Amino acid sequence: MASIMGELTVKVIEKWGSDVKARRAIDVNGEFRELSADIIAHTAFGSSFEEGKAIFELQQKQQELLSKILSRFNVPGSKYLPTSENEYRKKLKKTINEGLSQIVKKRIGLTEVANGDRNDNDLLGLMLAANSEVLDEREKILRMGLDELIEECKTFFFAGHETTATLLTFMFLLLGTHLEWQERLRDEVYEACGKAQLPTVDSLNYLKLVGMVMNETLRLYPPAVMLRREATTDIKLGDTLIPAGTVVGLPILAWHQDEQYWGVDAKDFHPERFEEGIAKACKVPGAYLPFSLGPRNCIGQQFAYIEAKMVVATILQRYRFRLSPEYVHSPITVLTLRPQFGVPIYFEELV
Repeated sequence: MASIMGELTVKVIEKWGSDVKARRAIDVNGEFRELSADIIAHTAFGSSFEEGKAIFELQQKQQELLSKILSRFNVPGSKYLPTSENEYRKKLKKTINEGLSQIVKKRIGLTEVANGDRNDNDLLGLMLAANSEVLDEREKILRMGLDELIEECKTFFFAGHETTATLLTFMFLLLGTHLEWQERLRDEVYEACGKAQLPTVDSLNYLKLVGMVMNETLRLYPPAVMLRREATTDIKLGDTLIPAGTVVGLPILAWHQDEQYWGVDAKDFHPERFEEGIAKACKVPGAYLPFSLGPRNCIGQQFAYIEAKMVVATILQRYRFRLSPEYVHSPITVLTLRPQFGVPIYFEELV
C-alpha cells in the first residue's frame, strides 16, 4: 500500500509542474484532499478504485451537507419533512449505499468464482478475508452482514481521507512558515530515504523529526476539534455527577492548547516537545488525543501516519516551499478542521 501512496504523490507533483515553473501559488488544501481521496480509493478498493472514488466524492457532499445542518438551529422532527434538502440527503445516502453494495457483491462474486482465491491486497479484500474465516460457532455470530460491510467502507473513507488531508494541509502551512524546520526534515529524509528513489515503509520508520512535526501539527490543528461520548454508567468528575446516558463533549482543541497541560508556549509551534515521545510531551496523560484514545480511537490513525510521512518525504525530496503572503488564517470546522480560504504555497524545484 505504501508504494501506491508514493506513486500517486509523484503523479500529483508532476501535475504541479507548470504552476511551479510559472511561480504560481498552489492551494495545497485542495490538492491534498484530492490526493488522499485517490489514495484511500486505491488502497480500499484496489482495481475498483474508480467506482470507489466516485462514491467517496458523493460521501464528501454528504459530509458537507451534514456540517451545514449541524451548524444551524433545527426544529425537532424537521428532518422528516419533504424539503428539497431532505430529499437530496436521502438520495445521496441511497446512491452511496447502492454503489458500495455493488462493489462488495462484485468482490464476493469474484472470490467465489475463483474458488476462494482472494485478492487481499486492499482494505476491502482484507476485510472480506477476515469476515470469511470462521473459527467456531461463536465467531459465526460476529460476522458482518452486507449492511455492516457497507458502513465499514464508509468509515474507511472518513478515517483515511479526512484525517490525512487535514494533517498534510496544516503541516505544509507550518513548514512553509518555519523554514528552518523544513530544512531539518529534508536533511533527515535525504539521509533515511535518499534523494531520488521513493521512500519505503522501512525508511519511513527512521523519520523521527517528521514524526515530531506531525505530532505538533496534530496538537495545534487536530482534525476533530471536539469528540462526543455517552456515559454508560453514572460517574463523578470532581463534584459533578454525570448520569448514565449523558452525552459529554471533549474539547480536544482546547486541551491541546491549554497552558496548564503544555506550558506557556502551548499555542506556539515547538516540535521539540515530542522529542522523547508523546507520553513525555504533556504534563497530564491523556491530554493529547488527535485520534481519540482507547478501543474507540480512530481506525485510520496508523494509515494516516504512514500516508502523511510518505507524502511529506516524497515532496521534500523534490521541492523547497514557502507559504504565500496572501494566505489568510481562518480555520473552520466542516466536521473536521479546515482552512477556510485554502493554503496557497509557492514551490521551488530542487536541482
